[in-house]
Amino acid sequence: MKNRKKGIFISIISIIYFSFSGMAQTGFHHWEMMIEANQNWRYFEGTQEPPANWREILFNDNSWNTGPAGIGYGDGDDSTIISPVNSLYMRRVFTISNPSDLLGALLYIDYDDAFVAYLNGIEIARSNIGVPGIIPLFDTYADNNTHEAQMYQGGKPEGFLLYQDEIDTILVQGNNVLA
Repeated sequence: MKNRKKGIFISIISIIYFSFSGMAQTGFHHWEMMIEANQNWRYFEGTQEPPANWREILFNDNSWNTGPAGIGYGDGDDSTIISPVNSLYMRRVFTISNPSDLLGALLYIDYDDAFVAYLNGIEIARSNIGVPGIIPLFDTYADNNTHEAQMYQGGKPEGFLLYQDEIDTILVQGNNVLA
């Protein structure tokens, strides 16, 4: 039986995108933070499987709880405190005016012990849990429980780069969801 550590902590989940609108010569115009660390998220405590389409844009999350990130067990680095569960499902809707203007995107995430990130239902990043492309069940443990959130200790969150060809096939004009 695996040891259950703290299990969940999400401190910052941000998408920063780079625009090249109007800058054909240099390729880079500016960056924008689409989701900030302390914004409110919809979340579902994983005591059972969430609906299968929870990662999709059109999923109705109105019945889910709402709270600012970090979400965790109240160990000194959480804005939203939850009961101990093995998994936490989070969603944040954001708007993109013109996805074709994007050169790339960065996902920064600070977590304890593992995560899988989806953009409009497509897996874009994961760490310390399962096999890429396989959706973990609500009661799936992290591969190991040694990853600790870094920011509250003065460290940096992990970064994951999304290239233009990736985001061109995932992002849409209007509402998008990071889950």
